[in-house]
Amino acid sequence: MKTNYRIAYDKGWKDLKRKVPEEVATQLAVKYCSSTRQFNIPFFNSEYTLDCNTETIVHIKCIKE
Repeated sequence: MKTNYRIAYDKGWKDLKRKVPEEVATQLAVKYCSSTRQFNIPFFNSEYTLDCNTETIVHIKCIKE
């Protein structure tokens, strides 16, 4: 049985994948790289990478280490 968190998480990805990524980036004023299919999103003085291929969200500091 899926948790409510997982249901919401999956729905978020499904909704995002139906949209044009460049339009999303423009509307939200975030960066998008079409070659990697990743958004770079600032959030509370940190930056996160949202990867559409792997459906993951990672703190950029964790990637650099």
